[in-house]
Amino acid sequence: MSTRVVPLYHSAYATLQKDILQPLINVDTSKLGKNTTAVVLFYNRTVCAALQMSQALERAVNISHDIVDEAAQSVLDIVMAVARQREEIQDLKEKENVTQIQLVQKQEQAAVAEKAVQEEEAKGSRCRELEEFEARREKYRNELLTQQNDKVALDRQLT
Repeated sequence: MSTRVVPLYHSAYATLQKDILQPLINVDTSKLGKNTTAVVLFYNRTVCAALQMSQALERAVNISHDIVDEAAQSVLDIVMAVARQREEIQDLKEKENVTQIQLVQKQEQAAVAEKAVQEEEAKGSRCRELEEFEARREKYRNELLTQQNDKVALDRQLT
C-alpha cells in the first residue's frame, strides 16, 4: 500500500508547500497590485498547482479504495475456502459415521454366523448347513475386513 499511495500524498504535500504556500508567503503584494500580468500569472500558477495537488490526492484516494476492495476480496476468498473445507470435513465425518454403523452391523452378523457355526459344530454335524454357515461366516469376515479398511481410509483422510 505505502509504495502506491504514500508517493502521491508526498507529491501533493510537496506541491502545496512549494507551489502554493511558499509563493503566497513570499509574494510582494506592493508589486503585484500594480502589475495585472503578474497577478494573472500568479493566479494561474496557484490554480495549476492546486489542480495538480487535487489530482494527486484523487489518485491516492482511488488507489486506497482499490486496496480496500482487494483486501475485501481476499477476505471473501479466504472465508469461502474455509467454508468449503468445513463442508468437506463434515462430509467425511458423515461417511465415517455411516461406515462405523455398517462395521458394527457386519460385526454383529459375523458374531451371529460364528455362533451358528459353533452350535452346529457342537452337534457334531458336518452337513451342508455347516458348510453354508461357514461360507456366510467367511463372507461376513471379508465384508468386515472391507469395512475396517474403509474406516481406516476415512480416518486417514480426516487427518
